[in-house]
Amino acid sequence: MNEVNPYVSQLVYLTKDIVERLDRVEYEELALFSDKREDIVHKIEALKTHLSSENKLELRNLCQFDQAILSRMNHLKQEAGDWLLRQGTIKVQKSAYQADYAPESMFFDSKK
Repeated sequence: MNEVNPYVSQLVYLTKDIVERLDRVEYEELALFSDKREDIVHKIEALKTHLSSENKLELRNLCQFDQAILSRMNHLKQEAGDWLLRQGTIKVQKSAYQADYAPESMFFDSKK
């Protein structure tokens, strides 16, 4: 048995699992997927001389999902950016209407 096979199998399983649920996956899960994928790819790269032609074909086939995964990541990034902009706008509007003084305080003008 080829020593790289388990890593290729893990990568195939991990990728297909995330792609099947891609429309429901949130940022945290995609970040975890990305970290796991990176770890597996590093292990495969270390053993790349042991890759069979079948392994190479499987890895090439996985590349077809990259665009969909990146698209979902960009969508979530855009949502987060929009949320931050809304929060900034809300903060500015809120601070414009909030008084920077205590309403119970009294001011006295003095003549010079």
